[in-house]
Amino acid sequence: MKVFILVLFVTLISGCKSDRKGEIHLLPEGYTGGLVIVYQDLNAPPLPLIDGYYIYNIPDSGILYTSTSINDGSILTSKLQFYHKQSNGGLIKINGPLTRSELSMEKVKNAIKENELYVFSEYTGASGRYAYSSYMISKSNETEEIWLHMQNLISKLHKKSNHD
Repeated sequence: MKVFILVLFVTLISGCKSDRKGEIHLLPEGYTGGLVIVYQDLNAPPLPLIDGYYIYNIPDSGILYTSTSINDGSILTSKLQFYHKQSNGGLIKINGPLTRSELSMEKVKNAIKENELYVFSEYTGASGRYAYSSYMISKSNETEEIWLHMQNLISKLHKKSNHD
């Protein structure tokens, strides 16, 4: 019985480790809205990988195309980082990402400040031969408008995938 408990404990602990590369998302200064990352686009460049982190340099359109495969697996939220680029070369960290399950937790709901920007984690999905992940960058009281913007970005991806 003790051996079974030890094996179960080791299995649970090993399942908690992060097996994905870290991600640093660099957004244009002041960007809010939907953000879609499209993977496996053979006409796009691969993501740079620096010190174990993929660098996502998000364009003004909010859609980044890359030939890199989706970064599968579990990841610690501390390894998912989002920043606004500044004209002076500096970076400003954006709060989050917050997942749907976290948003339903009272302690997280009460900690969200209405006038601060957050990254809200949304979907990972596929359209034709592309895989994508998407996020919303918004203040907590603006999420519905931003969600509609993100849906518009994803519909553009579906149209592109139907033409490829």
